[in-house]
Amino acid sequence: MQLRTALSLTITTLVLAACDNPNQPESAEPTTTYIAFTSDREGNEDIFVLTPHDGTVRNLTNHPAADTDPDWSPDGRWIAFTSQRDGNADVFVMDAAGDQIRNVTPNPAFDGFPDWSPDGSRLAFTSYRDGNSDIYTMDLASGAVHNLTQCDAFDILPVWSPDGTRIAFVSKRHHNWDLYLMNATGGGLTRLTHDSGVDVEPTWSPDGSRIAFTSIRDGNDEIYVIDVDGTGLARITHNPAFDGFPAWSPDGHGIAFTSVRDGNEEIYSMNPDGSRIRRLTVSPAKDRFPRWRPQRGS
Repeated sequence: MQLRTALSLTITTLVLAACDNPNQPESAEPTTTYIAFTSDREGNEDIFVLTPHDGTVRNLTNHPAADTDPDWSPDGRWIAFTSQRDGNADVFVMDAAGDQIRNVTPNPAFDGFPDWSPDGSRLAFTSYRDGNSDIYTMDLASGAVHNLTQCDAFDILPVWSPDGTRIAFVSKRHHNWDLYLMNATGGGLTRLTHDSGVDVEPTWSPDGSRIAFTSIRDGNDEIYVIDVDGTGLARITHNPAFDGFPAWSPDGHGIAFTSVRDGNEEIYSMNPDGSRIRRLTVSPAKDRFPRWRPQRGS
């Protein structure tokens, strides 16, 4: 699968798409590492949870509509995701067991690709509600929504920095897909990558010093790492098959990603330098969009 194809499907979706506080309930302290991901292994796209040490996989959503793009709350007790179960793409929140599901962006336009703020109070997401693809934030307590980018170009895939002060995102505002940084309030825009290839899917290192991302700058879908000041660019995967959708582990010691190196889309992990690659899922279906469950206090 080429990244250009995956990205074009995302843009097509956006163009065609023209209570209780989720942090309050108490539950058991998360003590085990889990990875949420999207898979169609049971006939359509659902959110699954993987236990990497033994390969156990569990379907959390089990719904006939497409459920994709999971992201854990900072306390590991909730998952935000994109779903079309109400007739168009919206952002939903459920607890870590797959219950208490609710639509937090009931809007007729496309809303998707959620990312939780480090303090758990807000979600960043992509929306087409003002007629163009922009980055928004929502306060989960009040429901207040703010457009951070307000740009005629496509802005997608927001990701909060670990300290909550900045948001990385992808934009086509300079005619090709690059990575950008902005303040969490929407100002202070910085262009991080400057390449004629496609740079997408940013994920922060836990210390906030580096960003991993997917790029085709060398002619193939690969994963790269760059310092947040734009220096230190390094390619960390080297395989002719698709490698993408990176997700940095909460302890900083690993990166989960999707690869087609064994014939179909599976979830893998590796060290941040690209060493010690390990296959985590084994299925003839498409497993993608991995996201690690945070550990309390990490």
